[in-house]
Amino acid sequence: MSSSHIRITISVCLAILLIGYAFVSNSSPYVTINEAKKTKGENLHLAGDLVDGSFENLPSKKAYAFRLKDMDGNTIPVLYTGEQPANMTNVNKIVAVGKMESDYFLAHKLLIKCPSKYESEEKQDVSIAPSVSYPLDANAAAKTGDSNGR
Repeated sequence: MSSSHIRITISVCLAILLIGYAFVSNSSPYVTINEAKKTKGENLHLAGDLVDGSFENLPSKKAYAFRLKDMDGNTIPVLYTGEQPANMTNVNKIVAVGKMESDYFLAHKLLIKCPSKYESEEKQDVSIAPSVSYPLDANAAAKTGDSNGR
């Protein structure tokens, strides 16, 4: 192997390692509240339900505060420092993206899921007309005595 081939091989290996490192260091896992308390990182995804009546505007801090309940039933205060989503009053599920502080979660981004206006609370019964069988040919219609072919 020539020295140029060795340099190219080493360069490709370093590039692959750097890309892998960048991917791993920038990944943002979904965590529960207990996992968030143990995990370091600035882009943790904390998913849960907005606790009813907990959303409040904090104009002096240019932030919003609310409580989030995760799938394990644990709750935590969340401080969000971005713009208020337009449909925050209809929120069903929230993913707060950010990091743990001492006793609260500091979010710099919110991903919200609202109940769809197209989903109904109860499934409606849809009646289907009884099926009508049609004869395959005129001879079959003649046998049944139906001149309209039914």
